[in-house]
Amino acid sequence: IKQGKPEILVLDKFQNWELAVSKSKCVKLVVFPDKKPDRWCIQTGRDNLEVFGSDRISFPHHWRGLSDTNLALVTEISDSVFCHTGGFFAVAKTKSAAIDLATKTLNYKGN
Repeated sequence: IKQGKPEILVLDKFQNWELAVSKSKCVKLVVFPDKKPDRWCIQTGRDNLEVFGSDRISFPHHWRGLSDTNLALVTEISDSVFCHTGGFFAVAKTKSAAIDLATKTLNYKGN
């Protein structure tokens, strides 16, 4: 867990984290490397793995469905790649950009 931000879990390699995070209620977002090289994922933690939509937090509505330049302009994070229309998943080019997107999501007043 990133020090000073217990709501963001940062993994340096992919591992099955969903069950552990569903039990650890403080984690809202998980940052982990994508299967594609040079990309990092950010996914919301869920309270109940059996219930789709039980996300603890969502990415801001005005980010959803955007990608590349459009997402980078809205988030003000140049390495932004994609935000899912459902608001539960996003991708960035770098680990630091992924952490920045997660942090902005936590600080967004619409959540």
